[in-house]
Amino acid sequence: MADVDLIAVVPLDPRHAIAVPDEEDPELREAMEDALLEALDDLDRDGLAPSIVTLTGNPEQRLAQLERAAGL
Repeated sequence: MADVDLIAVVPLDPRHAIAVPDEEDPELREAMEDALLEALDDLDRDGLAPSIVTLTGNPEQRLAQLERAAGL
């Protein structure tokens, strides 16, 4: 993690869903989101996490949030 400056997280959000086919296994996507968020919490709690930004909203809002967090 020493070489990582920023982690951008796009949580599952039914209001702004990212379209994927059913064969992508929605239950697995939810389980992986839970595992990812838990792993990031562990890194943060241990003081090992770089900056973390959670991107929410529609695609344009998420892009703007990412650009601000990255200093672009």
